[in-house]
Amino acid sequence: MPRPEAAGRVLIALQHLSGPLLKQVETACRELCAPTLLWDGNESPPLPRPPVLAIAALEVGSRRVPEDLVRLVTRSFPGLPLLLLCNESLTRSSISLQDGRLTLLGPRISLGRLKSQLHLMLMERQAAPPPEPGREEILSPAVWAASVTLGATEAEPGWIPRLVEEPGQGCSVLIGLSGATSFSPAKLSEISALLLREEPLEVKESALKTVVGAHSGILHLSPEGDELLCYWPDPTQWLGLYSAQRLPAATLLSQSILKTGAPLFRLAAHAGDLLFGIGGPAWSRAGGRTVPLGSGPLRDALGEGGPSFLDYLSHRLAAAAKPVFGLVLEVR
Repeated sequence: MPRPEAAGRVLIALQHLSGPLLKQVETACRELCAPTLLWDGNESPPLPRPPVLAIAALEVGSRRVPEDLVRLVTRSFPGLPLLLLCNESLTRSSISLQDGRLTLLGPRISLGRLKSQLHLMLMERQAAPPPEPGREEILSPAVWAASVTLGATEAEPGWIPRLVEEPGQGCSVLIGLSGATSFSPAKLSEISALLLREEPLEVKESALKTVVGAHSGILHLSPEGDELLCYWPDPTQWLGLYSAQRLPAATLLSQSILKTGAPLFRLAAHAGDLLFGIGGPAWSRAGGRTVPLGSGPLRDALGEGGPSFLDYLSHRLAAAAKPVFGLVLEVR
């Protein structure tokens, strides 16, 4: 069955895009089922409704948004988000300015990174197509998280991420590592308060074991967005980290948990960091396993952004023993 289209068009500014980069943009939109409008810059394109975003490239050395694009997003379509592709290094791989109205995507610009960025921008505007069967996605200003479930059963329904956000308390993603876990609103508030308490990690770990149990993982981003608190009580299920700000960039955190026996730990957080998990009964019976993260397809896919890595994970897990579950969380 064909996947439904995105709920809105992506405007492509032809006067600022050409050659291989234009082909990449068109391919990314096509694979995301996002219809496009090619604009030559001569006049405001007639549309029954405004596009959901515009995309163009910024010339090397330029430090200003071109005037025709400024007119497009302020006069023709006021407030239209603009994605600018840059061929010069940025302080981060992508930068969002003016409350998300302007986004800069720096090099290396690949098809995977384009798809990831466009997917998140479409989700922000509630214009992305619905997730494919077996997938769940959640989005907040702080994080994007998604799961994929292959071969689910009634006993093993999959990892269903649950987003918990309360003003001033940061953002938490809860995952049922042994099937979907249900928490009442009161229990969720108790968990949020527990995560923010100032206390030694061993005291907090003991409290989490009592409140959450040994079958649910928690990934909590601090209110300031600069720290991750991770609770992963079953290290036979993979938990990994990719961060361009660290050396090595990719690490299998669950191996460290197996060695230390400490399921609760803190990490510095940076925009673009990816946490990923893989699990299921077969993975648990294997007792954890090693994986080369320094190079190869898995390492390359991690650098393409959360949504594209989820696509890779879905393809990679298709041949694994079922049921099998995957999880990706990206700090924004």
